[in-house]
Amino acid sequence: MKYVTAVMIALAACVATQTLAIAQPGRQFTREDYMVMNLNRGTASAGTQISEALRSARQSVKDLDRALRQMEQVDKAYAKSKGKPDDRYLTAATETLRKTLKTAQQLEVELEASRDELKSSIQEALIR
Repeated sequence: MKYVTAVMIALAACVATQTLAIAQPGRQFTREDYMVMNLNRGTASAGTQISEALRSARQSVKDLDRALRQMEQVDKAYAKSKGKPDDRYLTAATETLRKTLKTAQQLEVELEASRDELKSSIQEALIR
C-alpha cells in the first residue's frame, strides 16, 4: 500500500515538474521551490501525514457507525427481553456515541479539504 502511494506521489511530482517546465521554460528551481514541492511528497511530508490522518478518520467513522448500530440493536433486544419494547436503557450512551460519530465525520470532511487545499496551494505557489 505504501509502495503504491509512493509511486503515485512520485508520478504526480514528475507531472507537476513537467507542467512547471512547460509553463515556465528555462526556469531553475531554487531550494525553496523544492521545499514547497516536498510538502506533498515523501513519508514524513505534510501531505502524507494528512492522508494518513484522513485514512484513520475514515476508519474511525466506520468503526463508530458499527458500534452505534450494535448498541441500538442490543438496547432494542434488552428492552424486549424485559417486556418493555418501547423503553430504551442505553439512550445516554447512544446519544454520546452519535455525537462522537458526527464529530468524526466533520473531521473527515475537514481533512479532505485540508489535503485539497495543500495540493492547490503548492501548485499555485510554484506556478507564480
